[in-house]
Amino acid sequence: MYPFVKKVAQQLGVHMTTGIFAKGVAKVVPVVGGVLSGGLTLATFLPMAKRLKKHLANLEVTTAGTPSAPDAAS
Repeated sequence: MYPFVKKVAQQLGVHMTTGIFAKGVAKVVPVVGGVLSGGLTLATFLPMAKRLKKHLANLEVTTAGTPSAPDAAS
């Protein structure tokens, strides 16, 4: 009888381990996808955001009409 119980327990253990593993993977995959997607977005948008910031800072509209530091004090 013991070999039969041992075999059933072993079979249940394998199935339970497979089920737990599958549930864990099902929870991890969306998190990993989100991290990869966020990293790719950061890698592509950050250089262009810096370039746009530099371009907008050099426009005449951003510097025209703003008082300089010595004039603001008087």
